[in-house]
Amino acid sequence: MSGRTGLLAKNLICDFLNMINADSDLREEMEKAIHAEDTFTNIRDFRAKVKRDA
Repeated sequence: MSGRTGLLAKNLICDFLNMINADSDLREEMEKAIHAEDTFTNIRDFRAKVKRDA
């Protein structure tokens, strides 16, 4: 996605990831959802490349 829709999606995903990282209960639940080494590969790749605009 590009333009304002892409920016909205990027910011929303980054906000969700920050919220999960800041909450130990949510992190635990996410860790339970990992079924294979590559379960969250796309999310990790996205997070490594994209920073949330402040």
